[in-house]
Amino acid sequence: TRAVNEAANNYDVVHYYFRSFFFDKISLEWPTAMDILALRAAGKVVVMNYRGHEVRLQNDYARLSPYNYVEERPSGVTNFPDEQQRLMLDFARSVASVITVPDVELGSYVPDAVVIPRALELEEWPHIGLLDDDNPLIVHAPTKPEMKGTEFILHAVENLQKKGLKFRFELVKGLSNAESREKYEKADIIMDQLRMGYYGVLAVEGMAMGKAVVSYVREDLLPAFGKEGAPVEVATCENVEAVLEKLITDKIYRRKVAKRGHDYCLKYHDSNHVAQKYKELYQDCIRNPKPVDFAGAMKFMRYQYEYHRKNISASENRAQNALSNLQVLAEKLKA
Repeated sequence: TRAVNEAANNYDVVHYYFRSFFFDKISLEWPTAMDILALRAAGKVVVMNYRGHEVRLQNDYARLSPYNYVEERPSGVTNFPDEQQRLMLDFARSVASVITVPDVELGSYVPDAVVIPRALELEEWPHIGLLDDDNPLIVHAPTKPEMKGTEFILHAVENLQKKGLKFRFELVKGLSNAESREKYEKADIIMDQLRMGYYGVLAVEGMAMGKAVVSYVREDLLPAFGKEGAPVEVATCENVEAVLEKLITDKIYRRKVAKRGHDYCLKYHDSNHVAQKYKELYQDCIRNPKPVDFAGAMKFMRYQYEYHRKNISASENRAQNALSNLQVLAEKLKA
Protein backbone atom coordinates (compact mmCIF):
# COMPACT_ATOMS: atom_id res chain seq x y z
CA THR A 1 0.00 0.00 0.00
CA ARG A 2 2.93 2.36 0.66
CA ALA A 3 4.09 2.04 -2.96
CA VAL A 4 0.57 2.71 -4.25
CA ASN A 5 0.22 5.80 -2.04
CA GLU A 6 3.59 7.11 -3.19
CA ALA A 7 2.68 6.56 -6.84
CA ALA A 8 -0.70 8.24 -6.42
CA ASN A 9 0.75 11.27 -4.64
CA ASN A 10 3.89 11.85 -6.70
CA TYR A 11 3.51 10.58 -10.27
CA ASP A 12 1.33 11.06 -13.33
CA VAL A 13 2.27 7.76 -15.00
CA VAL A 14 2.68 4.38 -13.30
CA HIS A 15 4.45 1.75 -15.39
CA TYR A 16 3.91 -1.80 -14.11
CA TYR A 17 6.56 -4.36 -15.07
CA PHE A 18 5.10 -7.89 -15.32
CA ARG A 19 2.38 -7.50 -12.66
CA SER A 20 0.59 -5.22 -10.26
CA PHE A 21 1.70 -4.66 -6.65
CA PHE A 22 -1.19 -6.79 -5.38
CA PHE A 23 -1.06 -10.12 -7.18
CA ASP A 24 -1.90 -13.80 -6.68
CA LYS A 25 -1.42 -15.65 -9.96
CA ILE A 26 -3.04 -18.88 -8.78
CA SER A 27 -6.39 -17.52 -7.62
CA LEU A 28 -6.38 -13.77 -8.46
CA GLU A 29 -7.91 -13.47 -5.00
CA TRP A 30 -8.79 -9.98 -3.73
CA PRO A 31 -7.00 -7.55 -3.57
CA THR A 32 -5.18 -8.71 -6.73
CA ALA A 33 -4.93 -5.80 -9.22
CA MET A 34 -7.03 -3.44 -7.09
CA ASP A 35 -4.05 -1.07 -7.00
CA ILE A 36 -4.42 -0.60 -10.77
CA LEU A 37 -8.06 0.37 -10.36
CA ALA A 38 -7.22 2.69 -7.45
CA LEU A 39 -4.56 4.51 -9.48
CA ARG A 40 -6.90 4.96 -12.42
CA ALA A 41 -9.53 6.32 -10.02
CA ALA A 42 -6.86 8.79 -8.86
CA GLY A 43 -6.50 9.98 -12.46
CA LYS A 44 -3.17 8.31 -13.20
CA VAL A 45 -1.99 6.81 -16.47
CA VAL A 46 -1.31 3.10 -15.93
CA VAL A 47 0.93 1.14 -18.31
CA MET A 48 0.90 -2.66 -18.04
CA ASN A 49 4.18 -4.00 -19.44
CA TYR A 50 3.92 -7.78 -19.79
CA ARG A 51 7.15 -9.75 -20.18
CA GLY A 52 6.46 -13.45 -20.75
CA HIS A 53 4.62 -16.35 -19.18
CA GLU A 54 1.96 -14.20 -17.55
CA VAL A 55 0.43 -13.68 -21.03
CA ARG A 56 1.78 -16.68 -22.98
CA LEU A 57 -1.50 -18.55 -22.76
CA GLN A 58 -0.77 -22.27 -22.64
CA ASN A 59 -3.48 -23.42 -25.06
CA ASP A 60 -2.54 -20.75 -27.60
CA TYR A 61 1.16 -21.41 -27.11
CA ALA A 62 0.65 -25.13 -27.76
CA ARG A 63 -1.24 -24.29 -30.94
CA LEU A 64 1.18 -21.66 -32.25
CA SER A 65 4.54 -23.22 -31.43
CA PRO A 66 5.48 -26.75 -32.59
CA TYR A 67 8.30 -26.78 -30.01
CA ASN A 68 6.19 -25.77 -27.02
CA TYR A 69 6.91 -27.19 -23.56
CA VAL A 70 3.32 -27.29 -22.28
CA GLU A 71 3.29 -31.08 -21.80
CA GLU A 72 6.50 -30.94 -19.74
CA ARG A 73 4.73 -28.57 -17.33
CA PRO A 74 7.83 -26.67 -16.13
CA SER A 75 7.42 -25.09 -12.71
CA GLY A 76 6.64 -21.40 -12.64
CA VAL A 77 4.74 -21.56 -15.93
CA THR A 78 1.88 -24.03 -15.84
CA ASN A 79 0.84 -23.04 -12.32
CA PHE A 80 -0.68 -19.90 -13.85
CA PRO A 81 -3.86 -21.43 -15.36
CA ASP A 82 -5.26 -20.19 -18.67
CA GLU A 83 -8.53 -19.10 -17.06
CA GLN A 84 -6.75 -16.84 -14.59
CA GLN A 85 -4.43 -15.49 -17.30
CA ARG A 86 -7.38 -14.54 -19.50
CA LEU A 87 -9.24 -12.95 -16.58
CA MET A 88 -6.18 -10.88 -15.66
CA LEU A 89 -5.66 -9.82 -19.27
CA ASP A 90 -9.30 -8.83 -19.68
CA PHE A 91 -9.10 -6.79 -16.48
CA ALA A 92 -5.94 -5.05 -17.71
CA ARG A 93 -7.67 -4.24 -21.01
CA SER A 94 -10.60 -2.78 -19.09
CA VAL A 95 -8.65 -0.70 -16.59
CA ALA A 96 -5.08 0.03 -17.77
CA SER A 97 -4.39 2.97 -20.05
CA VAL A 98 -2.31 0.79 -22.37
CA ILE A 99 -0.69 -2.66 -22.52
CA THR A 100 2.83 -3.16 -23.88
CA VAL A 101 4.92 -6.23 -24.71
CA PRO A 102 8.60 -6.46 -25.75
CA ASP A 103 8.21 -8.50 -28.94
CA VAL A 104 5.80 -9.77 -31.58
CA GLU A 105 5.76 -13.29 -30.11
CA LEU A 106 4.09 -12.03 -26.94
CA GLY A 107 2.04 -9.73 -29.14
CA SER A 108 0.47 -12.80 -30.74
CA TYR A 109 -1.15 -13.55 -27.36
CA VAL A 110 -2.08 -9.92 -26.71
CA PRO A 111 -2.83 -8.55 -30.20
CA ASP A 112 -4.06 -5.21 -28.86
CA ALA A 113 -0.75 -4.55 -27.07
CA VAL A 114 1.83 -2.01 -28.23
CA VAL A 115 5.16 -3.69 -29.07
CA ILE A 116 8.17 -1.82 -27.69
CA PRO A 117 11.46 -3.78 -27.84
CA ARG A 118 13.59 -4.89 -24.91
CA ALA A 119 15.99 -2.18 -23.78
CA LEU A 120 19.70 -2.48 -23.07
CA GLU A 121 22.11 0.21 -21.85
CA LEU A 122 24.67 -0.27 -24.60
CA GLU A 123 27.40 1.61 -22.74
CA GLU A 124 27.16 -1.14 -20.11
CA TRP A 125 27.53 -3.83 -22.80
CA PRO A 126 30.27 -2.60 -25.15
CA HIS A 127 31.13 -4.36 -28.39
CA ILE A 128 33.76 -7.11 -28.01
CA GLY A 129 33.30 -9.16 -31.14
CA LEU A 130 34.41 -12.70 -31.94
CA LEU A 131 37.63 -13.83 -30.30
CA ASP A 132 38.67 -17.16 -31.84
CA ASP A 133 38.31 -17.89 -35.55
CA ASP A 134 39.78 -21.40 -35.42
CA ASN A 135 38.44 -22.80 -32.14
CA PRO A 136 35.18 -20.95 -31.39
CA LEU A 137 33.66 -21.07 -27.92
CA ILE A 138 29.93 -21.86 -27.70
CA VAL A 139 28.13 -21.06 -24.44
CA HIS A 140 24.62 -21.82 -23.21
CA ALA A 141 22.91 -20.86 -19.94
CA PRO A 142 20.41 -23.61 -18.97
CA THR A 143 18.53 -21.44 -16.48
CA LYS A 144 15.26 -23.14 -17.44
CA PRO A 145 16.32 -26.29 -19.35
CA GLU A 146 12.87 -27.46 -20.48
CA MET A 147 11.94 -24.02 -21.74
CA LYS A 148 15.26 -23.33 -23.44
CA GLY A 149 15.56 -26.71 -25.15
CA THR A 150 18.85 -27.50 -23.41
CA GLU A 151 18.60 -31.24 -24.10
CA PHE A 152 18.50 -30.59 -27.86
CA ILE A 153 21.50 -28.28 -27.63
CA LEU A 154 23.51 -30.84 -25.65
CA HIS A 155 22.61 -33.60 -28.12
CA ALA A 156 23.71 -31.43 -31.06
CA VAL A 157 26.99 -30.53 -29.35
CA GLU A 158 27.71 -34.19 -28.58
CA ASN A 159 27.14 -35.17 -32.22
CA LEU A 160 29.38 -32.35 -33.48
CA GLN A 161 32.13 -33.40 -31.08
CA LYS A 162 31.88 -36.96 -32.40
CA LYS A 163 32.31 -35.59 -35.92
CA GLY A 164 35.62 -34.11 -34.81
CA LEU A 165 34.72 -30.44 -35.33
CA LYS A 166 37.09 -28.05 -33.60
CA PHE A 167 35.20 -25.96 -31.05
CA ARG A 168 34.74 -25.52 -27.31
CA PHE A 169 31.48 -25.69 -25.37
CA GLU A 170 30.57 -24.47 -21.89
CA LEU A 171 27.37 -24.49 -19.86
CA VAL A 172 26.97 -21.32 -17.82
CA LYS A 173 25.32 -22.34 -14.56
CA GLY A 174 25.81 -21.97 -10.82
CA LEU A 175 27.70 -18.71 -11.31
CA SER A 176 27.19 -15.14 -10.14
CA ASN A 177 26.02 -12.55 -12.66
CA ALA A 178 29.56 -11.20 -12.93
CA GLU A 179 31.03 -14.66 -13.49
CA SER A 180 28.37 -15.49 -16.08
CA ARG A 181 29.07 -12.27 -17.91
CA GLU A 182 32.77 -13.15 -18.14
CA LYS A 183 31.79 -16.38 -19.91
CA TYR A 184 29.59 -14.50 -22.39
CA GLU A 185 32.34 -11.97 -23.09
CA LYS A 186 34.75 -14.79 -24.01
CA ALA A 187 32.21 -16.57 -26.22
CA ASP A 188 32.01 -16.56 -30.00
CA ILE A 189 28.58 -18.20 -30.27
CA ILE A 190 25.79 -17.78 -27.70
CA MET A 191 22.97 -20.33 -27.64
CA ASP A 192 19.82 -18.59 -26.41
CA GLN A 193 16.77 -20.88 -26.58
CA LEU A 194 14.99 -23.30 -28.94
CA ARG A 195 11.40 -23.43 -27.70
CA MET A 196 9.91 -20.12 -26.60
CA GLY A 197 9.42 -18.64 -30.06
CA TYR A 198 11.51 -15.47 -29.87
CA TYR A 199 14.92 -14.37 -28.66
CA GLY A 200 15.30 -13.12 -25.10
CA VAL A 201 17.41 -10.86 -22.90
CA LEU A 202 20.60 -12.93 -23.16
CA ALA A 203 20.36 -12.78 -26.95
CA VAL A 204 20.15 -8.97 -26.82
CA GLU A 205 23.21 -8.83 -24.55
CA GLY A 206 25.05 -11.18 -26.90
CA MET A 207 24.21 -9.05 -29.95
CA ALA A 208 25.38 -5.92 -28.13
CA MET A 209 28.74 -7.59 -27.50
CA GLY A 210 29.03 -8.60 -31.14
CA LYS A 211 28.56 -12.34 -30.66
CA ALA A 212 26.86 -14.73 -33.09
CA VAL A 213 23.57 -15.55 -31.35
CA VAL A 214 21.46 -18.65 -32.05
CA SER A 215 17.79 -18.68 -31.08
CA TYR A 216 14.43 -20.07 -32.15
CA VAL A 217 12.01 -17.59 -33.72
CA ARG A 218 8.59 -18.83 -34.78
CA GLU A 219 8.35 -19.10 -38.55
CA ASP A 220 5.18 -17.00 -38.75
CA LEU A 221 6.99 -14.13 -36.98
CA LEU A 222 9.99 -13.91 -39.31
CA PRO A 223 8.29 -11.49 -41.77
CA ALA A 224 8.18 -8.92 -38.93
CA PHE A 225 11.93 -8.38 -39.39
CA GLY A 226 11.44 -7.20 -42.97
CA LYS A 227 14.29 -7.20 -45.48
CA GLU A 228 16.88 -7.04 -42.71
CA GLY A 229 16.01 -10.55 -41.63
CA ALA A 230 16.24 -11.95 -38.11
CA PRO A 231 19.15 -10.56 -36.07
CA VAL A 232 19.86 -14.03 -34.67
CA GLU A 233 20.71 -17.24 -36.49
CA VAL A 234 17.37 -19.02 -36.32
CA ALA A 235 17.46 -22.66 -35.20
CA THR A 236 14.90 -25.24 -34.15
CA CYS A 237 15.09 -28.35 -31.99
CA GLU A 238 15.36 -30.31 -35.24
CA ASN A 239 18.06 -28.40 -37.14
CA VAL A 240 20.21 -26.93 -34.35
CA GLU A 241 23.06 -29.35 -35.12
CA ALA A 242 23.24 -28.21 -38.76
CA VAL A 243 23.01 -24.53 -37.73
CA LEU A 244 25.86 -24.89 -35.24
CA GLU A 245 27.98 -26.86 -37.70
CA LYS A 246 27.78 -24.04 -40.25
CA LEU A 247 28.67 -21.41 -37.65
CA ILE A 248 31.60 -23.48 -36.39
CA THR A 249 33.07 -24.33 -39.79
CA ASP A 250 32.38 -21.08 -41.66
CA LYS A 251 34.08 -18.23 -39.80
CA ILE A 252 33.13 -15.67 -42.47
CA TYR A 253 29.47 -16.55 -42.07
CA ARG A 254 29.86 -16.45 -38.29
CA ARG A 255 31.15 -12.88 -38.55
CA LYS A 256 28.21 -11.91 -40.77
CA VAL A 257 25.72 -13.25 -38.22
CA ALA A 258 27.50 -11.39 -35.42
CA LYS A 259 27.55 -8.11 -37.36
CA ARG A 260 23.90 -8.43 -38.38
CA GLY A 261 22.87 -8.94 -34.77
CA HIS A 262 25.02 -6.09 -33.48
CA ASP A 263 23.70 -3.64 -36.06
CA TYR A 264 20.12 -4.63 -35.24
CA CYS A 265 20.75 -4.24 -31.51
CA LEU A 266 22.12 -0.73 -31.98
CA LYS A 267 19.08 0.22 -34.04
CA TYR A 268 16.27 -1.28 -31.98
CA HIS A 269 17.45 -2.23 -28.46
CA ASP A 270 19.37 0.89 -27.43
CA SER A 271 17.80 1.99 -24.13
CA ASN A 272 17.77 5.62 -25.29
CA HIS A 273 15.74 4.66 -28.36
CA VAL A 274 13.36 2.50 -26.33
CA ALA A 275 12.97 5.20 -23.66
CA GLN A 276 11.96 7.69 -26.34
CA LYS A 277 9.28 5.30 -27.56
CA TYR A 278 7.90 4.97 -24.04
CA LYS A 279 8.04 8.73 -23.51
CA GLU A 280 5.94 9.24 -26.64
CA LEU A 281 3.52 6.55 -25.46
CA TYR A 282 3.16 8.18 -22.02
CA GLN A 283 2.51 11.57 -23.60
CA ASP A 284 -0.11 10.10 -25.91
CA CYS A 285 -1.87 8.45 -22.96
CA ILE A 286 -1.91 11.77 -21.09
CA ARG A 287 -3.23 13.69 -24.10
CA ASN A 288 -5.83 11.04 -24.96
CA PRO A 289 -6.96 9.50 -21.68
CA LYS A 290 -8.65 6.13 -22.03
CA PRO A 291 -11.78 5.72 -19.90
CA VAL A 292 -12.05 2.76 -17.54
CA ASP A 293 -14.38 0.00 -18.73
CA PHE A 294 -16.22 -0.51 -15.45
CA ALA A 295 -18.27 -3.41 -16.82
CA GLY A 296 -15.03 -5.27 -17.54
CA ALA A 297 -13.63 -4.36 -14.14
CA MET A 298 -16.80 -5.57 -12.40
CA LYS A 299 -16.55 -8.93 -14.19
CA PHE A 300 -13.12 -9.45 -12.63
CA MET A 301 -14.31 -8.31 -9.20
CA ARG A 302 -17.32 -10.60 -9.45
CA TYR A 303 -14.94 -13.50 -10.01
CA GLN A 304 -13.00 -12.47 -6.89
CA TYR A 305 -16.23 -12.28 -4.89
CA GLU A 306 -17.37 -15.74 -6.01
CA TYR A 307 -13.95 -17.20 -5.26
CA HIS A 308 -14.02 -15.68 -1.77
CA ARG A 309 -17.59 -16.87 -1.15
CA LYS A 310 -16.75 -20.45 -2.19
CA ASN A 311 -13.70 -20.46 0.05
CA ILE A 312 -15.74 -19.25 3.02
CA SER A 313 -18.37 -21.91 2.32
CA ALA A 314 -15.69 -24.61 2.04
CA SER A 315 -14.10 -23.41 5.29
CA GLU A 316 -17.47 -23.49 7.06
CA ASN A 317 -18.07 -27.04 5.80
CA ARG A 318 -14.64 -28.15 7.02
CA ALA A 319 -15.29 -26.55 10.40
CA GLN A 320 -18.70 -28.25 10.66
CA ASN A 321 -17.19 -31.63 9.74
CA ALA A 322 -14.44 -31.16 12.31
CA LEU A 323 -17.02 -30.27 14.97
CA SER A 324 -19.11 -33.34 14.09
CA ASN A 325 -16.04 -35.57 14.34
CA LEU A 326 -15.21 -34.09 17.74
CA GLN A 327 -18.78 -34.72 18.94
CA VAL A 328 -18.59 -38.35 17.79
CA LEU A 329 -15.24 -38.75 19.54
CA ALA A 330 -16.64 -37.20 22.71
CA GLU A 331 -19.58 -39.65 22.71
CA LYS A 332 -17.16 -42.58 22.31
CA LEU A 333 -15.04 -41.33 25.20
CA LYS A 334 -18.14 -41.04 27.42
CA ALA A 335 -19.06 -44.61 26.60
